[in-house]
Amino acid sequence: MKITGIICPCRQELEPFLEAADNMKRVQIKKLEFLTGDICGKPVVLCSSGIGKVNSAIAAQLMTDRFDVGAVVVSGAAGSTDDRIKLFDTVICDTAVYHDFASGCLKAESPYMSEAVFKADRSLTECLRETDYIFGCIASGDYFVDDRNRARIADKFGAVCADMETAAVAHCCYINEVPFAAVRTISDTPECSGVKNCLANLEKAAELSAAAVIETLKNSTKKRPQITS
Repeated sequence: MKITGIICPCRQELEPFLEAADNMKRVQIKKLEFLTGDICGKPVVLCSSGIGKVNSAIAAQLMTDRFDVGAVVVSGAAGSTDDRIKLFDTVICDTAVYHDFASGCLKAESPYMSEAVFKADRSLTECLRETDYIFGCIASGDYFVDDRNRARIADKFGAVCADMETAAVAHCCYINEVPFAAVRTISDTPECSGVKNCLANLEKAAELSAAAVIETLKNSTKKRPQITS
């Protein structure tokens, strides 16, 4: 059975997975710690990558290089960019984009994409579609999205939330032809904005996001997910 890689930006977002995991073993690769084990009887490798696109992409690449991952999932908190997406709503990624990058470079140069959009593998989260979870686009960039930028990101990219890692992990998975998914729970909104509120809501958001990911593990099969183009 292929291993599911789970990447969380910070340790607090990883904690719910550590509490749910059995048979954990630590694997140190240079400056990153990985933890292998089982959740719901399914093999996993966990990593707290650090915040930001580069940190998360490094973690994803090491996972694909050093572990026999059949998929990589990003889990954690995000900020709402859509007035309809409320505090502690959980968003399941359909697509991921960069909101702070010259996206035309992804089309004009390697990896020569037809559009600068990374598609999540639907089979990884199919069991969540008949729920109250929200499916949509997640936009990623290397700065905290405040109220000045929420509307711009929503209007330009059609994103329902923003974070600092999802698109980078999706990009890495695209290059390596590894199925990708992301689950993010809202920790800040226009009504509850700012880094202070985000941090205050992080623990609950992390628990809710992890619960959705763990639900996918419970419902996963031994068949390797198909890579979507």
